[in-house]
Amino acid sequence: MAHKSGFLSGPEPTEEEEKTEAQLNDERRPASMRASSTMFELAEDDETPAIEQRAAKQDIIGDSGASRKPILEASSDFEAEMKERQRLENIEREKRRKAEEEAEKKAAAEREAEIQKKLEETSHSLDPEEIKEKLKQENFDKNQEKLYPDAKPVADGVEDKIWHERTDKGDQIAGRAKLGDVYDTNLQNAIITAVMFEVIGTLFAIIGYLFNNTLSVIFYLIAVATIGFAAFWLFKNANKSKHKNVPSEQKKQFTYTTLIPGMMVRILFIALISRVPITGTLVGVVAGTAIGASIHYSFLNRYNIWVSLKDTAINTLVFFVAFAAIEFSSGDKMAIVMVVIALVEFFLGDRFAMLMAYRTNK
Repeated sequence: MAHKSGFLSGPEPTEEEEKTEAQLNDERRPASMRASSTMFELAEDDETPAIEQRAAKQDIIGDSGASRKPILEASSDFEAEMKERQRLENIEREKRRKAEEEAEKKAAAEREAEIQKKLEETSHSLDPEEIKEKLKQENFDKNQEKLYPDAKPVADGVEDKIWHERTDKGDQIAGRAKLGDVYDTNLQNAIITAVMFEVIGTLFAIIGYLFNNTLSVIFYLIAVATIGFAAFWLFKNANKSKHKNVPSEQKKQFTYTTLIPGMMVRILFIALISRVPITGTLVGVVAGTAIGASIHYSFLNRYNIWVSLKDTAINTLVFFVAFAAIEFSSGDKMAIVMVVIALVEFFLGDRFAMLMAYRTNK
């Protein structure tokens, strides 16, 4: 009797059927290639409805376009390694920045020290011509070691430093054009030193007057030596100025610094001539003042500082203060008369010396 159930009969196969070479190659292909092959086969099958082709395509590629983008997932070790590398790079970058800043600060400090050294040099001159030649030589020396030479500088740091100090003090900037006639650092230092010695000498003179004994002579000698050194120091440094011409901005300071040495010279000649029996005290004051003032004013004229009635008035006032203090402290009843007479004689003698100095250098 024939079997009509539609099912296969017999024993089930015990071994898997061997795959063909085409099936094995198909398994070896990546999923993307299999998807492309399936899509090509669907495209060639004209009898397949479009909706079924779309469904098959979605099964292969996915429901949305977003799924086609690759998803990159970095491991935690790789992320940690990148962060560590970035941290080290930031540290190295910060070190380089600090090193560059330190180098710039060091270079600026060295330049500032060089400028200060030049300012303190006693041989430094503010002559524009000398500055020009010095800059030219310095620039030439530096360019010997460079492939491409630098441009020639128009001014050095010393000149700029002095110019900015003048502007900070409110002085006119126009003086920069004639810097050689405006300021002399070396002379300014000499003026300060001379003032210090003059103050010390004046104090010794006051102490000598208060003692009023043999010891006072020693203090007077110290005072004369100290004030004399101040005058010599001014003379020595003023001779170093350009053409022995005190710069215009320092003429007043220089003149006032010579007041005490000039007064000391006047008093010395007054004391010497007053002791001469022929001249006596009255003539001695006029003559001594005239000689001492002539020496003082000739010293100023030597450096193109022209004296006037103002200088006579200032010196007369200084003499009045000193002589009045001495006479009034003595307790003499005729002190006021002696002060007035001495003041008139001093003014006449100083005025005579001033006119002679003015006419001689006119």
